[in-house]
Amino acid sequence: MSAPGLRQVLPSSSQAVIEKLPGREDVDRVNQQIRSFVADRPVMAVLMALTAGYVFGRIISRVS
Repeated sequence: MSAPGLRQVLPSSSQAVIEKLPGREDVDRVNQQIRSFVADRPVMAVLMALTAGYVFGRIISRVS
């Protein structure tokens, strides 16, 4: 995924190493599932993110 005006941060050799890491296919699959969920249900995705942030904030405020 590249946008106009953005440059490649990693050299091509580093990119090749990253693409060969174990579990890369699983991460790509989960990434695609999340992207399709957000594209199909944007309001639900925002509500889930807000709820998770609220719950996480409550847990952290109790711990510290």
